[in-house]
Amino acid sequence: MNTSVSFEIDKLLLSKNIDMPVNPTIADVVMRLYEKHGIWISVDVINNRFKYIILQIEGIVSKTFGNEIRCSSFNNNSPKEAYEAAIIYTLNNLI
Repeated sequence: MNTSVSFEIDKLLLSKNIDMPVNPTIADVVMRLYEKHGIWISVDVINNRFKYIILQIEGIVSKTFGNEIRCSSFNNNSPKEAYEAAIIYTLNNLI
């Protein structure tokens, strides 16, 4: 998703010393979490309601998906809202 992250996420990235480009997008952050921390975030939709899933990757080289860390209910109004909620949870609780 090529939408810029919120100011809150930008501040969290800085506080966690996660090196990102200026004005990072949601896609930038999702890929950085995957590449550097082995955490994958995805978003699903049912009836225009969105939920996030956070997975810990078992083997980054083989790209096999492993343990589910957290899954929200379908309570987000947009993909952006779901991705940002997942990123905030990840930065606050997993990194």
